[in-house]
Amino acid sequence: MNISDLNISLEWLATFLGIAYVILAARHNPWAWPAAFLGAAIYGWLLWQDQLPMQALLHLAYMGMAIWGWQQWQGKSSQQHQGIASMTLKQHSFVLSLGASLTLIIALFLNYYELSQSPWLDTTTSVFALIVTGLVVKQRLENWLYWIVIDITTALLFWQSQHLAMSLLYLVYTALAAYGYWYWRKLYLKQKMSLSSSTLVQNTHPRVANAIITGDKAL
Repeated sequence: MNISDLNISLEWLATFLGIAYVILAARHNPWAWPAAFLGAAIYGWLLWQDQLPMQALLHLAYMGMAIWGWQQWQGKSSQQHQGIASMTLKQHSFVLSLGASLTLIIALFLNYYELSQSPWLDTTTSVFALIVTGLVVKQRLENWLYWIVIDITTALLFWQSQHLAMSLLYLVYTALAAYGYWYWRKLYLKQKMSLSSSTLVQNTHPRVANAIITGDKAL
């Protein structure tokens, strides 16, 4: 097997691992992170060879994020997770302003030194993907809405750089991100309902609270 065939095989392996990661993350399964680590390691090596430095460095950062995510989620199932939270307007503003600022600085640098074949798309997708991966680890519901936009844009980047498998992968990611938002929102609403019920019981007279729990009449 020559280098070209090896790279193609590795790209498809990374594609499989990437799909596995998103499916598992969408299902709130901690095994998403080992799949993310291995897939990122392969993609990082391939992208560095193809002069997409920001994408390569992004995948190196993904490896670190995967370790962090595994530590945060390890041993917890979707039923046990109670940490999903919705983002505030202030948090959205912070994500967008931070991403735009970093994109501008890095893209201008890459463009000036001709270090990337597509400095603006390369940088925009990389910067926002890294930030939003942090939102996944921190279990912010709206991370999936960001991913829909990021994945479509990244699919365009890889199509332009003739990485067909990666481009198709990110189109699949787009659909999975939509599913992830639907599933996490369902967990989030269930979580809110559970917390509301717990608060009601805690603030109710013990005799009434017992009736709520057991289903018996309070009086």
